[in-house]
Amino acid sequence: MIKKIKNSNTFIKYRHWEYWPTWLVYLPVLPVILFYAAKTRRWFFFSNVNPLFKTGALMGASKYKILSQVPDRYKPVTVYIPKEKLELDYVVKAIEDKGIQFPLIAKPDVGERGLLVALLHNMEELESYVKANTIDLLIQEYIEFPNECGIFYIRKPSENKGKIVSVGLKDFMRLKGDGISTVRDLMERDPRSKLQIARMEEEGDTQLLDKVLANDELLDLEPIGNHCRGTI
Repeated sequence: MIKKIKNSNTFIKYRHWEYWPTWLVYLPVLPVILFYAAKTRRWFFFSNVNPLFKTGALMGASKYKILSQVPDRYKPVTVYIPKEKLELDYVVKAIEDKGIQFPLIAKPDVGERGLLVALLHNMEELESYVKANTIDLLIQEYIEFPNECGIFYIRKPSENKGKIVSVGLKDFMRLKGDGISTVRDLMERDPRSKLQIARMEEEGDTQLLDKVLANDELLDLEPIGNHCRGTI
């Protein structure tokens, strides 16, 4: 039975590209990358697009440094915690000084694809998160809006104003109860949600998995809007 479930999950991953390895996702554009790298004699030729950030902010860039370029009225209240000061007392004082309250978001200052991003609801969860990590962190206020999107903006050096060239809407994992089935049962019936059960078990969400939703009750399973965490 375990083998069948594992094989079933593997098949689901093949059908959803966001669960593919990063190298496989970018394989189709590799010839283009190699062409421009040879033409410019620079592997990171594209860094000219965002020269302020390391590798053009493709990878390894500081989120805090990027956010520092955005006016305060357009971003959540954010606290930068260097790993040298990553102790609970320091973190608590820092978020209190900024007026950040629970629930709050914790994330690595440098990270990709939702790595270690967490919604923390209380002091106990914050303490566990701080003890489990030894990296530069960001603590942010949680913005609880019903919709989230990614906006792609471009401005050429020759232009005074840029333009928005795409908007990517995000659809979070959501379940609808029937008054009988547990959250785990409902997730098993949905291919995208099913792939997240193992992660939720590892994170200790067994109580939620065993919960029975009322008829027509809606439950948002994941507040973090990343593909690898089930968001479309």
